[in-house]
Amino acid sequence: MFCIGICACSDDKMDEVRFSIDETNVNLSSGQEGSRDILMMTNTNEVMAMVADDCKEWLDAVATRRCLTLTYKKNSTGANRQGSVTLHIGNREVQVTVSMPPYFEHEGFHRRTMRFADLQSAVCKSRRDE
Repeated sequence: MFCIGICACSDDKMDEVRFSIDETNVNLSSGQEGSRDILMMTNTNEVMAMVADDCKEWLDAVATRRCLTLTYKKNSTGANRQGSVTLHIGNREVQVTVSMPPYFEHEGFHRRTMRFADLQSAVCKSRRDE
């Protein structure tokens, strides 16, 4: 009987959804179109990303067990954009906010930004393949 109690407690811990993500407040540094990978980790296959209705025209999101990929269109509105993505991980919900400045022409700045984004994408891709 004592063993059954321990096993039941152990099973509850096994069912617990574990989750971590590198960032939940995403500040895009350029108003240029592109994509950004955010590393995350969970022990469940039940992962889904839902973009808020008010930002679906410029923001898209896809989630896997190891990565959240944000894809966004160029911000030519002249104003900052705010958006949000709700991650559904098993029985948990996590809110990710996305801020995007307006697009300005400045070639050197965008090259540095894209190199960093490319590095993040490469790391995320390698984690997906694990």
